[in-house]
Amino acid sequence: MIIGVLAILKSGGAYVPLDPTYPKERLISILEDARPLVDNTGLAILKEAKLNQPCQKDHGDEAPIVLIDINERPRTNPEVDGLTSRYLAYVIYTSGSTGRSKGVMIEHQGVVNHTRCRLEEYGGGLHLLLDDIRRDSDQLWNFLQDHSITHASLTPVILQSFKDLPQLRTPLQLSLVGELSPPSLLRELQPLLPNESSIVNEYGPTEATVVATTWMSPMDFNGHIVPIGRPIANKQIYILDIHGEPVPLGAQGELYINRPELTAKAFLQDPFAGDQDARMYKIGDLVRYLPDGNVVFLGRNDHQVKRPVAYVVAKPDDHLVHSLKTHLILRLPDYMIPAAIVRLDDLPLSTNGKLDRRQLPLPDAGSFVYEDYEAPQGVIEIALINIWMELLNIDKIGRHDNFFMLGGHSLLAVRMITNIHSMLGFKITLQAVFAAPTIAELSLRLLSTGSSQEDAFDVLLPIKPQGSRSPLFCIHPGFGLSWGYVGLSRFMHPEQPLYGLQVRGFFDNEKPAATVEDMALDYINQIRQIQAHGPYCLLGYSFGGMVAHTMAAYLEQQGERVALLAIMDSFPSVTPPVTDEHETNRDIIQRLLGYNDEEGIPDVAKSFWEKAPEIGDWIGGLMTKYSPQSYSGNLVLFCATKQEHESRKPLSPADWKPYVEGEIEAYDIDCLHDDMEMPEHLVKIGAVLAQKLDEIHTSGVTEE
Repeated sequence: MIIGVLAILKSGGAYVPLDPTYPKERLISILEDARPLVDNTGLAILKEAKLNQPCQKDHGDEAPIVLIDINERPRTNPEVDGLTSRYLAYVIYTSGSTGRSKGVMIEHQGVVNHTRCRLEEYGGGLHLLLDDIRRDSDQLWNFLQDHSITHASLTPVILQSFKDLPQLRTPLQLSLVGELSPPSLLRELQPLLPNESSIVNEYGPTEATVVATTWMSPMDFNGHIVPIGRPIANKQIYILDIHGEPVPLGAQGELYINRPELTAKAFLQDPFAGDQDARMYKIGDLVRYLPDGNVVFLGRNDHQVKRPVAYVVAKPDDHLVHSLKTHLILRLPDYMIPAAIVRLDDLPLSTNGKLDRRQLPLPDAGSFVYEDYEAPQGVIEIALINIWMELLNIDKIGRHDNFFMLGGHSLLAVRMITNIHSMLGFKITLQAVFAAPTIAELSLRLLSTGSSQEDAFDVLLPIKPQGSRSPLFCIHPGFGLSWGYVGLSRFMHPEQPLYGLQVRGFFDNEKPAATVEDMALDYINQIRQIQAHGPYCLLGYSFGGMVAHTMAAYLEQQGERVALLAIMDSFPSVTPPVTDEHETNRDIIQRLLGYNDEEGIPDVAKSFWEKAPEIGDWIGGLMTKYSPQSYSGNLVLFCATKQEHESRKPLSPADWKPYVEGEIEAYDIDCLHDDMEMPEHLVKIGAVLAQKLDEIHTSGVTEE
């Protein structure tokens, strides 16, 4: 296709890339808008000769097509006298400011400037990645390694699953493109790159020919913001106030990019250039200068839609949202599919008859496509629902709801895969998400042969390792795994890391600790790998409360400070009920996986079936032998107010008072003991913990 494109460019034409993965209606829409013509000043369509099929428009006319056999190199290239660098090179269709596709016209001089900057900065040969490689962190990392890639341009969302990979053997300049780069990502990438490597953050709209500014990150970067940097060669930027005047250093303003080659009406005259024909492009982004002259992005200043919402005037209909969503999925690329569809009796209008955006209502529960609600079954489904809630910004999700019907799309699905891997330790593919788009189906897929990863059962589970604050370490309840803590991350500060501690013995030959005290010392050694010294923040649920309390006492004895000890419905001593081995087995399987019998359980879950009685009995024995120590600090206590058995009394601060010298702050949670990890109850628990952790951070208590 390169040969054909060069022929068109040298003959004075421009080309319009058409993605074959777009729906047919989407491609027709682009052709209708571009209206390609076959002459030396307009647009032309390129196709392989073997695909010589006319493109029919709705009114019956055939769209003109230039057929170029890409298998035969022409002896000469056509040239037209009088062509200048201000002729169009191509028209690229982007999502536009409201989700509607718009064609952006790029002239030759913009492409040349961008290409020359790339050549001067990078050089070398070009590798184009296949989607399968680009979306799989292991394959992509191996590709970079095997081909000794020196420069790579990748989006931050792709790189978020790279933290556990080995360091590259050859230096790499990594360019972050396409979206905002979180500071935590840069800190995670630094150890993966060898000496003489670098990380570059690139910024720019399509109208500025892809890149307008760049920022080179120091390899010891530890900041809280990632600048977008300074303008590249032949680019000039302005930060202006609402009156079009330059803002003072450090003040917020709107970003404009000087485009001296443009004279289109869509671009504003540049009053700072000294050239009557010079234009500047109003991006709509809010930015400010840093003291060192770099620019930092602050947000949008227009109606740019990042999570599209559709409004439709229609009669009330219970099936309206579902039918419209299904209709759009078949006809639009996923980034244009609305996350929610809001039915209105009439569109709100301003006094001059225009749409009044401010009066459009926010989406409610009825704006999404829900199946009949069924609560999650098992800790895995609960954890998945919490991950979906954060990604989709929805407060209630059932186990049969469809990710894509709730507003999910392929980019969010990639983030979901990353979160499942980092929070739960399971690794799945994008194809698996498409094939299993509901909570119930995805839970089964995680447990199917070949998709389970042993790091899902590691002693130290990195639920959310990113963040600059001191971590919150969460100790497992009686069934031994910490997956249920995933939901807490929704309520925490973005810079708050979370780690889980899990019992040994599920998928290895190790035995759990002989006593609670031994387990506490083992877990202290684990958390010191992440945080060498205090102050430490600890959380324990059920049996985990005993372990967390013991860890706090031992840390004090070791001269460390414990900034937070929180316990979720745990007694300092427990006499477990007498049950047979099969009953213990069934209860733990039900708690973890949502199954209540052996029939139909995936192969990997059968290991639970075999291990559950042993693990459950072992931990039950530890509980009966536990003798609480004395802890001098304060305690935050969450107490379940509902009881499954009349013989079980509710927890109260008095139970822990003999073993806690400081203050005990208690919070009642209106639920059963086993339901504290359910999303609706984590709302209150998470809010309290987030407040406590914020107070610790703002009070200046940091890692010593």
